Amino acid sequence: MNNVKLYIKSAVKVLISFSIPLFLLILFYGIVLGFNFNWSYILYYAPIFALASAHHYMPSTLISKEKISNDSSAILKSKLKSAPWEIVDETENTIILRPKFDRPHTWIWREQVLLDLSGYRVSIVGAKAYTKRLQALVESKKTLWDRSIFRVFFSLLLILLLLFPVFYKYGLINDMKIRLHDYKTRNIDLIELDKTGVAGNTEDNINSYGGTVESEDYFFYVKENLKLCRSDKNFKNEKVLINKQGGSSISYLNASGEWIFFASGKTFNRIKTDGSKQETIYNLGYLIDVHLLDNWIYFINYSDQSKLYKMDINGKNLHPLNDIEIQDFSIYDGRIYFSHEEKDGQGTLKSMDLDGKDIKTIANILPFDLVKNGDTLYYTDKRNFNLYKCHLDENSRPVKLVKKELSMFILAGDSIYYSLRSTDVYYPGTGLYKIGLDGGPSEMISDDNSIEHLSRIGDWLLFHSSKENEWPSLKRMSLKNQTIISMD
Repeated sequence: MNNVKLYIKSAVKVLISFSIPLFLLILFYGIVLGFNFNWSYILYYAPIFALASAHHYMPSTLISKEKISNDSSAILKSKLKSAPWEIVDETENTIILRPKFDRPHTWIWREQVLLDLSGYRVSIVGAKAYTKRLQALVESKKTLWDRSIFRVFFSLLLILLLLFPVFYKYGLINDMKIRLHDYKTRNIDLIELDKTGVAGNTEDNINSYGGTVESEDYFFYVKENLKLCRSDKNFKNEKVLINKQGGSSISYLNASGEWIFFASGKTFNRIKTDGSKQETIYNLGYLIDVHLLDNWIYFINYSDQSKLYKMDINGKNLHPLNDIEIQDFSIYDGRIYFSHEEKDGQGTLKSMDLDGKDIKTIANILPFDLVKNGDTLYYTDKRNFNLYKCHLDENSRPVKLVKKELSMFILAGDSIYYSLRSTDVYYPGTGLYKIGLDGGPSEMISDDNSIEHLSRIGDWLLFHSSKENEWPSLKRMSLKNQTIISMD
């Protein structure tokens, strides 16, 4: 029990010693450099760090291996005067020392170590971190801390760690990543697509992770999250183009010409529509909301403060469009519509050109999924996930269509199909419902669970779902008569 109390006491001392400089450092980063830190992470990890480090500061008694004599005692005292120790008190047989290192812990707690020279061997009493280092000094040995090359290395490492937030904030880390990406894609075959102005997939489909896409001749869809399949437009002659045995799921399908583009974990890839020539054109981290337009790919880079990035279809010319942290984006009529939070917490929908310039404010809303239908916007609000519509009019105000939390929705003709957020997770959703474009009563289409990848191709809705105690499977529903057919 006493050991437990001592351990907790040591942990508390470490926590306080660690928290004070950390708080001051974060305060400096926040005031001078304008960084925003997530305090919840700090409050969570700081106690863990303190508990893990507490054993270094537990009381310890060590006995030197070498015998002590009058001559060696004098030599020891001479060593102490030139070592990083302060002699606080000294008698004939004892020396009380205070470490000059391990700041600010030793400043705050005034840690001391006792050297007892009364026996044949030196007895060392104090915190474990200090007794070990003092024992090495007594026995004329060198610890890592006594080696100049290690001190230089540690000092450089500490400086790099302190400067890491600055490197990250001002894009130096991502500049290095982009250079690495350029090197990895140096041997990618260069292709060029026809400039049709037609997106590689619809905004509705991308909002639900792009599990299906339509080309001029084929339907493409993902089964079991790991199979990329192709069929004709009657869902006949199905061919499996990719059949992964495990790992990350396939998502964000985009089609153009004879190529299919898709995400899988931290990579973005392309494959010919006949299943040949699969290549990775990006592998620097997770991509979100991946859109293809002509010869360019647009996506949110989750590893770089959710900035909007752009690269060509060969993985070249990778770069952020600007420094804005965005929540979501869509592309309509040659402009990018994006939502983000201002510094005062106000949600804003803006638009910009395809190079990240000519930014214009559209409305004071914060869309999570955004679909533009004529001059009307449909979206779920990031703060409550209810479904809204809003006309592109200065005097227009958002109208709430569904007063429940949605997982996803899609427009089809004069109707909106949607799934509700389940009680335990946001995505996938539960139940498939239908309402009109102007709202009104909702109609339940299916009471299935685990609904995901809600997409539209041709006259069909495709989605994965399951009944109780079943694995989710791919289904399609006719938009003409709402007949649901299993595709497995």
